[in-house]
Amino acid sequence: MTTFSIAIWGLEKTGKTHFSLTFPEPIYFFNFDFGLHRVLPKLKDKLIKVFDYDMSEGNFQELWKKFRVDYKKALEEATTIAIDTATQLWELVRLSYLDELSSEEKERQRLLPYEYAEPNSRFQSLIYRAKVAGKYLVLIHRARDEYVGDKSTGRKELAGFKDTKALVDMTLHFSLDGNVPIATFESCGFSLALNGLRVKNIDFKALETIISKVLEGI
Repeated sequence: MTTFSIAIWGLEKTGKTHFSLTFPEPIYFFNFDFGLHRVLPKLKDKLIKVFDYDMSEGNFQELWKKFRVDYKKALEEATTIAIDTATQLWELVRLSYLDELSSEEKERQRLLPYEYAEPNSRFQSLIYRAKVAGKYLVLIHRARDEYVGDKSTGRKELAGFKDTKALVDMTLHFSLDGNVPIATFESCGFSLALNGLRVKNIDFKALETIISKVLEGI
């Protein structure tokens, strides 16, 4: 089966990180969220290389340079690239570019709308490069409140780069039914028929089986 890119999102502790680590190894794991310690003891036999990024102290340009070097290495060596979270990676892309535009005389507080073209391009390129390199790409996202205009809908949505869902091959929303993780297909480029499908305790093998059956027309 061909490799693919996938965005997953949901509230904390709904099984997202564990799911990402069931993908084929070696897994190169980009750790922004620092929740990996809760999962690794369950996967002692997996070949996982971890890259840590602490954004709490700023230094966004240096972190972005480090990320680019590490990501290039992952494109060369990994089978699966997992980013936890892509919400924070998008912040790093945006804030590092904001720092580039800032000067000592006048520190910038935010990007102007027309200035988002460059960070948008940088984030898109991360997804395209993984596809071209033939890697599994798992983008883990936090959830945020959904708004229409200035009014909350009372629902949640994927937090991060706005075009993520359009660029990846599929998007899954993670939630809990009691203590059981549930993955709901929100979009799938392999088959629209999968949209809305809910799967309990999903892992890579279960996802691969679902997609393989779709591709085989079963």
